[in-house]
Amino acid sequence: MHMSEKSRIKIDREYSIEYEGFLRKKKIALRSFCGGYQCQDLTSEDQEFNIRTVQEMKTYKMDVSHLVGAEFWRLKEGETYANLMSYFFEDDSKKIHVCVIADIHVKQSLQKNGIGSKIIQIIEQICMDNNVNYIVGEMENDEKLDERKEFFRKNGFKMWKEGCAKFSGWVIVKKV
Repeated sequence: MHMSEKSRIKIDREYSIEYEGFLRKKKIALRSFCGGYQCQDLTSEDQEFNIRTVQEMKTYKMDVSHLVGAEFWRLKEGETYANLMSYFFEDDSKKIHVCVIADIHVKQSLQKNGIGSKIIQIIEQICMDNNVNYIVGEMENDEKLDERKEFFRKNGFKMWKEGCAKFSGWVIVKKV
């Protein structure tokens, strides 16, 4: 993407998650990385990205028409991570800030310890700190789809089957 030169990359902060280990409490530290772009002086490639992103938001039943900025956020510690895209839309009458969960992965040996739910809580806090209106995403279609649906339902997301979605057709949305 060739957005304006006003891009940035920084380490925002570190988030700590405690969980019950085999014999004692353990802790992992997720580091937050952020980078972003303001959509000014768009090239034709950037304008295509703008159109695709606006179209993607229709999957989540969001009526937006003009992308004005984008950021990526990454929380990572070893094999446990979350990748997020944050989009800023501005129309004549409204501003909407949407966070798209690209993926969340908890290391296999750490699963079933509540770490995924704690990552969702961290994502929600980051979104509140950055005035995000909605958290959205789409679930991958594999043998763990039912598990994922239960996970997001348990964490307060609404979900529905959407025909134009790219992966499983199941989308998630949560108002922040």
